[in-house]
Amino acid sequence: MMKVRHLAVAPDVSLQRFGPISKAIHLRSLLTLPGRSFPSLSNEVVNNVILKLRCFRILSLSGCRNLEPLSDSIGELKHLRFLDLSCTSIKRLPNSVSMLCNLQTLKLSGCVELMELPEDMYHLINLRHLDISACSNLNVMPRQISDLKSLQTLSTFIVGEDNGTKIEELRELSDLHGELSLQNLQNVASATDASEARTPALRELKLGVCAKLRLEELPQKAESIHIGGNNGVESLIEAINKGQNSFLKKVHIQNCCSAITLLPECLPTKLTELEIKCCKKLEFPMQRSHKSSSIRRVTIRDSCDSLRFFPLDFVPNLISLDICNCENLESLGVSSYGDGMLRYLSAISIYGCPNFASFPKGGLHAPNLTKLRVDGGKKLKKLPEQMRNLLPFLNSLEISNCPQLESFPEGGLPSNLNKLCVRNCPKLIAQRMKFVMSPSFRVAEHDNALQAALSTGAPQVISITSLGSKSRHSIGISFM
Repeated sequence: MMKVRHLAVAPDVSLQRFGPISKAIHLRSLLTLPGRSFPSLSNEVVNNVILKLRCFRILSLSGCRNLEPLSDSIGELKHLRFLDLSCTSIKRLPNSVSMLCNLQTLKLSGCVELMELPEDMYHLINLRHLDISACSNLNVMPRQISDLKSLQTLSTFIVGEDNGTKIEELRELSDLHGELSLQNLQNVASATDASEARTPALRELKLGVCAKLRLEELPQKAESIHIGGNNGVESLIEAINKGQNSFLKKVHIQNCCSAITLLPECLPTKLTELEIKCCKKLEFPMQRSHKSSSIRRVTIRDSCDSLRFFPLDFVPNLISLDICNCENLESLGVSSYGDGMLRYLSAISIYGCPNFASFPKGGLHAPNLTKLRVDGGKKLKKLPEQMRNLLPFLNSLEISNCPQLESFPEGGLPSNLNKLCVRNCPKLIAQRMKFVMSPSFRVAEHDNALQAALSTGAPQVISITSLGSKSRHSIGISFM
């Protein structure tokens, strides 16, 4: 045992098996398997056996739920470079952790009982990675966090009250990159404080509802920004409209009641995902196509009261469109110029839009569309024309709560359709027999419930799902 250098601990190892470990005086790494619980690694075993070994470079005690409190002797592991205490029951780290001068990585994610970090943590001058994500009871950062000049990744930064940690301390962490979540932004005292938090290497920035925060400028290389609250959204849109940050790929904005305009022509050319939620007064004018746009996914929910018409060819590379609870949306369409073909569009979902009434005139020419869902279109009377020809790969069609919808399109539905769900569409259901008995479709022979319902003319067929038959013309149908 004395020659053992590396050891992995299984979750079912018995307490007695840890006795010989005390002889492994040259042990350099001890790992618990990730995602597991280790009841046998009790506080007694850790403090009286494991922490007596002084040559550790790597120590993972992740998942040790009985680990509380942790002995001060951990500060004597002078060679330790990697310490993983994630998903443990610790409430406080001993201040002796601050003496681990060679520590480079400290993982504390999922320590839901953790309340504070070591006060003198700024002594960890070689610390590069600190993960304190999902530590719900941790409300303060250690003092002088800005002294950790080597820090490269920081999962979460908690803004302190009054004399606590200030957001401008982020400015001193010039090597910080990756994803950063900011908490307690209600403690940001002024816009000046916020502008001091320059983090040029950040790739992803998430900001909650921040009543006082304004972004004077965007992180120079940020690829993803999630932001909520009036001032935050306003300042972000102002920055986008000025053409700042050409690296942005994802923009998620929410919870803004201000009357502001997002100029489509100013969107970053690399932007692939745009999500707008709970921004009722946001103006998003879409008069012409932007051929240089890279946008693939657009989500608009509870927003854009002025939106009545959405031109599907507004962005030529659109793959997914999700519009929910936009009360004034009346139609989807295409521009008058171009061939009207939506080459990349694969999914459309229109939900909770009571004034939605029409699809593009002449049909929805989307050869790669596989999913179409409409729910709550109270004025919708017709599905897209020529579905059988223009939507050859459509395999899922869901229509719900469209009381005025009268019939399926002439020519029938696409031959690749394998899931059809109709709910609360009384006029359409009345026509179901004409559709279902079309020669283009047949019911899978083994589905007796559906066969019986059709043969008796029952008013409802409930909970029939996709059948997965060998025949590509077989279809699962749900009428409700």
